[in-house]
Amino acid sequence: MEAEMALFEQEVLGAPVSVPPVVDAVPVALAVPAVPPVPPVPALRPIIATNTYQQVQQSLEARAAAAATVVTPIVAPPVPFVGPVTPPDPTGAV
Repeated sequence: MEAEMALFEQEVLGAPVSVPPVVDAVPVALAVPAVPPVPPVPALRPIIATNTYQQVQQSLEARAAAAATVVTPIVAPPVPFVGPVTPPDPTGAV
């Protein structure tokens, strides 16, 4: 587990990552000349979890600043309520 953590720290800090050479487990006949080992190609792996607290904080501040510049639509004030109108009395009584 410590080796994995050390490898992760190397990847995050940008240090070169050493890949262990691949060893063939296939037996070779004695009459076949030995083939020189091929140097390992460095593996390019994506680095995960590299957002630091500061980067997240800057992103949140940028979102808040963008939200503060949004102009809300102007809404007219509501019309005052007028109660029900009673129909005029046909007899003319007040």
